[in-house]
Amino acid sequence: MNLSRTLLILFVTVFFSLIFADTTHHHHGHRKLRRHVCLNGRELTDGKCQCNYNYTGENCERAMHCLGKSRSSNGSCIDCKEHYYGEYCDLLNCTNGIQDEYYQKCICDKPYSGDFCDQLVTADVYLFYNSKMMGPFGALTIIPLLLIYYGCESKAQKRQVKRIGDMMSDQNVNVDSEAVKNLLDD
Repeated sequence: MNLSRTLLILFVTVFFSLIFADTTHHHHGHRKLRRHVCLNGRELTDGKCQCNYNYTGENCERAMHCLGKSRSSNGSCIDCKEHYYGEYCDLLNCTNGIQDEYYQKCICDKPYSGDFCDQLVTADVYLFYNSKMMGPFGALTIIPLLLIYYGCESKAQKRQVKRIGDMMSDQNVNVDSEAVKNLLDD
C-alpha cells in the first residue's frame, strides 16, 4: 500500500470519527455536554443557543429578514422583506438558482448573477453562450466561417487591384498588378 493511500485512509478515519463522535462525555457518572457554538447569540445551560434579535437557527447562524419590527408570539416574522420567505424570513427566493445548503446566499444558474440570481450582465451572457458554442459543434461552425471570410477577403483584394489597374489604364499608365497588391498590403 503506498503512502498517499495510507494517508487518505487515515484522514477519512479521523474525519468520520470527529463527525460521528458521541456528543457527551462521562465524568464521574455525570453527563457533560460539549460546548455549543452560538454565532450570533449565547449558549444556555442546556447547551442550546439563545439567539440575538433578528437571528435564528440552531447556532444562530441565519439572519432574519422580517418586514418591520413586529413579531409573532414565538418570535417568527409576520411578513418578510422582498426575496425572503419562511417562518423566520431566513430563506432566500433565488429567482434563477437555488439557495446554498449551508450559507444564506444563492447559487445562480448561468448566466444569471446578483444576490438573488435576478440580474443578467451582458458579459456573463456572452461568456455563457460562447462557452457553449466552443465544443465540437463550435469548431464545426467556426472552420467554415473562417474559410468563407478568408475567401471573401482574397476576392475583395483581387477586385480592388483590378479596379485600380482599370482606373490607371484609363489614364494611359502601365500598371504592375503585383506592385499595386504590395501597396495595398502595406
